[in-house]
Amino acid sequence: MGSFLGDHAITSRGTSFLQWIQATGLTCWNELLAFGIPTFLSGGSGTSRSSVIDLFLSTFPIFNPSMQIRSDLSLGSDHKMVNLTFTPYVSPPPPPTNHPRLLWNLSGLAQPDTLKIYIDTASGSLDNLTEQFSAFLSSSSPPPVDSLCSAFAQAIYDALDTAVGRRTPRTMQKYWFWSVDLQEAMDLRERSYQRWRHSSGLQKAICWMRHQDACHAVRLSVQRCRHETWKEFCNKLATQDFAKTTATMKRIKSHRQTSPVFVDPGGPQVAANKMADHLQQIFSGQFLPARRPPDQTVMISSPIAIDESCPFTHLSVESAIFKLPTRKTPGVDNLRAEMLHPIVKQVSPVLCLLFQLCWQWECIYCLTSVGVTIMTSSHKSMRALQSLGVNHTGLSRLLSIRLYCQFIHPQFEYGLAISCFNIKQVAVLEKAQNTCLHMIFGGHSTSSTSVFRHLGNLPSMRERILTLGFKFVYCAFWLPDETLFTLLRPVLTNPAHQWFKLLANPIWLSLSNRQNADSKACKHAIRSFLNQGLSLQRSQQILLSACHPSLGVDPILWLPMTNYERSRFIRWRMGWLPGRPQPCSCGLHTTSRHHVIECTGAAIPLQKTADFSS
Repeated sequence: MGSFLGDHAITSRGTSFLQWIQATGLTCWNELLAFGIPTFLSGGSGTSRSSVIDLFLSTFPIFNPSMQIRSDLSLGSDHKMVNLTFTPYVSPPPPPTNHPRLLWNLSGLAQPDTLKIYIDTASGSLDNLTEQFSAFLSSSSPPPVDSLCSAFAQAIYDALDTAVGRRTPRTMQKYWFWSVDLQEAMDLRERSYQRWRHSSGLQKAICWMRHQDACHAVRLSVQRCRHETWKEFCNKLATQDFAKTTATMKRIKSHRQTSPVFVDPGGPQVAANKMADHLQQIFSGQFLPARRPPDQTVMISSPIAIDESCPFTHLSVESAIFKLPTRKTPGVDNLRAEMLHPIVKQVSPVLCLLFQLCWQWECIYCLTSVGVTIMTSSHKSMRALQSLGVNHTGLSRLLSIRLYCQFIHPQFEYGLAISCFNIKQVAVLEKAQNTCLHMIFGGHSTSSTSVFRHLGNLPSMRERILTLGFKFVYCAFWLPDETLFTLLRPVLTNPAHQWFKLLANPIWLSLSNRQNADSKACKHAIRSFLNQGLSLQRSQQILLSACHPSLGVDPILWLPMTNYERSRFIRWRMGWLPGRPQPCSCGLHTTSRHHVIECTGAAIPLQKTADFSS
């Protein structure tokens, strides 16, 4: 931009940019703090070029500014590092609040002495709560359910504090691949750059060549270290527990997804208060019409009597507690199944009384928070996983298939159990799944995926539709008598209703005794249906007929071998080897699948490999 920044280079782009800065009233701090100091230095191609390119602009003045241009550093770029420091007018945001969840050392409950202390402490507190809850059953006024729930949770908190104690949340550790070798290569590059800057004459050209060699060595070292770190990460995901692998993928995926967040310079608390005030104004009712229908809310004036119709008993509550899944994130009450299982005998009477109170006064109490999951496009999610290594060059095929079944396949299955599809709609679902499988195994967009699915034991979308529909129909006949669908089922008499279309499921019709079928018979029916589909496909497809004859993950995906060997096995199963027909080394025929099996020239290297391994 010429004399404006003390730069000798003048271009049409710089002139237009200068006019825009002056028209908008922006402040360029390079003019005020580093006038005439270039931020771009290039010494290649036998010529030396310099210019002021990297600029700091602002719309308002800043307090106590200072700028430093590090021309003495190479950093592998012709653009030099520019530092601008100033004192902000706004005070920094307050420190983050404490961890929202309460954490305890639950592993200590494995010790018998600690477990006994926990049970004894919880028993005393829960016995007192049992007496308090029992008194409300005969009361004519509504019980304070929220206070009772808080007292129940606090009793367990106190028992855990006494027995195992609380723990602080673990800080996130950032793993860095920087090593001593990389630092030495970086120091050599910077030293060679300093020698080139201070040299003259013919020595300057020699120092420049040495500097370029040092830059090339740094790039190779970084690429090598990144490749080794990536392979180590992939091997760790493939060998560790699959639950930890899915947690890692979820964490990385969430960090790469951007979501709109309302922020404020004053900190998160100020932003939350402003949003609360805005929502309070929106939902205050000032925008509602003046004439509205009367409120239809029915207030319960007297409690319902506890009799045999009450569904809550000590045994039912105890059975439900034992069915709670472990290793799950708790809800708003910070309670997990691992905390309730050791004291189930003491907890079940208290929870039974609590649920009876809620049933008596028609209240609702939920031990955990309910989240709303918003499903995005399956292809978009698959591309996100593909960028994380779920592809034919990243993670192993078996791990990629398991991650696909964990993250992507549930999106395809949403609503399949209660829907009836025509041929075109099923074809669209099949095409969507084929696109995801091509991202994992490779291949062009029109290549067959039947071998892909058979290798990973993945059903087709048509098979999945029929399987989920069969499970829905089976579960519909085992619903309690009080459920809405059970009461509506005798009324459904129209043959065109979708319920009768679901009853035409071939797996459901294959059951001989549908009314008394158990889970074992259902699993056998599903297995038989999938085996029949596999037999039909094997009789129609040549490549599939050469694969594993039964359902299950193909051994070539989990047998120990190198990545190169596994890739060759998979490409052979796909029919991608030996590739295009070309003259064989034996000179008799062209390369083909049948000839490679019979060729004597191919048998000689295999025999040498067998002799070497033995």
